[in-house]
Amino acid sequence: MDEFIRIDDDGYAVNTPAISGTHPTDIRPLVAGFGPRRQPEVRITDDDRNLVASVQKATEEALFALVPGALRTIPSRNPDLLT
Repeated sequence: MDEFIRIDDDGYAVNTPAISGTHPTDIRPLVAGFGPRRQPEVRITDDDRNLVASVQKATEEALFALVPGALRTIPSRNPDLLT
């Protein structure tokens, strides 16, 4: 997922051309990287599950990367958020 999303101390950045090509509905880069879309009636495979788990993990990491900056902007009295 590193080629699609970069996470650093300032939050995250999405490599939009790697995801949507020349326009938002252009999925050619995704097809090139992950293969064609799964047909709705086709059974979900372990490869499908693994891809979804990787996307979910990257999304969670990106969102959690925003927390330190948010806490600097709007401090929390919740000690669990400060560790």
